[in-house]
Amino acid sequence: KRLVGQALANNRDLRVALLNVERSRAQLRLADADRWPTVAAAVNASRAPSTTTGDQVNSFQAGLQVTSYELDLFGRVRNVSNAAAAGLLATEAGSRTARLALVTQVVSTWFTLAADQEQLALAKQTLAGREQTLKLTELRVNVGAASDVELHGTRGLLAQAQASVAALQRQAALDANALALLVGEPVPAEALPTVDAPLNSDALAAVPAGAQSDLLLRRPDVI
Repeated sequence: KRLVGQALANNRDLRVALLNVERSRAQLRLADADRWPTVAAAVNASRAPSTTTGDQVNSFQAGLQVTSYELDLFGRVRNVSNAAAAGLLATEAGSRTARLALVTQVVSTWFTLAADQEQLALAKQTLAGREQTLKLTELRVNVGAASDVELHGTRGLLAQAQASVAALQRQAALDANALALLVGEPVPAEALPTVDAPLNSDALAAVPAGAQSDLLLRRPDVI
């Protein structure tokens, strides 16, 4: 949960998606503004001597102007506004999709890293066992209780275990780097999965029985 919160705060793609929502919202306001006329009103007052009598005369002027207004006879302005509203809904759905995808990737990568670390721990145990077996085989060869063929086979199994450990170490490093990339900053050690706390199926919520089929309408791609 901590890493998901950091990813939501730092991810640049998600920021772009949220900014696109704000841009669509501004476009909707502009489109709605075109449905109403622009009205300008002005009132002027002045006091000046009359050209005929020379007395001070007050004069007042008032004006009302309607500009930038299109009679929506064929629904063009209304359709533009409706299209902007649909665009806003689409960008909002897109931002929710981006958010859900980011959360899914962070959680999936974390569990993948945990699984790879468990496999790496098992591979190291296997390697330790193969090393011990090699030592015993060498002792047996020295006393004539085993052949060189058996010794070479044991060394081959040890090499396979070493290669497996190296491959799993590389994969775990790639998973950790991918997690840091998703989070947008280095992942603290206490937030990473550990071998001391193995994977537990209780961490994954089960889909409840009897769920309504209309829940499928909440899928981001359907929305």
